[in-house]
Amino acid sequence: MVCTGVRESETIDEDVLVAAARAGDDDAFGALYRAHVEAVRRYVRARTDRTVADDLTAETFARAYRALPRYELRGAPFRAWLYRIAANLVIARARRAVCAEAPRGLAELDRVIVPSPDHAEAVVAAKESSELVECLGRLSGSHEQVLRLRYLSELSVSETADALGLKEPAVRSLTYRALRSLRAEYSNVKALEGAA
Repeated sequence: MVCTGVRESETIDEDVLVAAARAGDDDAFGALYRAHVEAVRRYVRARTDRTVADDLTAETFARAYRALPRYELRGAPFRAWLYRIAANLVIARARRAVCAEAPRGLAELDRVIVPSPDHAEAVVAAKESSELVECLGRLSGSHEQVLRLRYLSELSVSETADALGLKEPAVRSLTYRALRSLRAEYSNVKALEGAA
């Protein structure tokens, strides 16, 4: 058994609360909310600016409440499910924001994808960033999601693994394959530009 700082009796109590909340007990859901709201808020705040953290935290719990009848106890903490919902909301927000302006992580992603050494200074150019975002949107769902989590939302490998429900080696492998796909897509765009 892995030590998580939560005693087994607390986990059992939480399972009872989850079961009661799934059965429609709003007080039980309220207790779950109070138990996890600060942790979820810290998680979201670390990945977004403070102005939207409270909104995304509230939306996380609203979505959890609506999806609770479909939630299944699988041995993972309830908080992990909340983190996954929050991560998806952060990703969705990043997608919307990326069209308006390049997030900090886009420069890093651009540096990884575009290998030319002299390109490092031009990485913030709007044209390059918009092409990269366009290429990112053409990737398969899992490839796009892992790159958005790792580079745009700036999650660690461990946090990305939690958000995707994968193990860390799987996230590393998926990131590698996704970067190769993105590099190929970006090369195709550049080749088409050169032919035009």
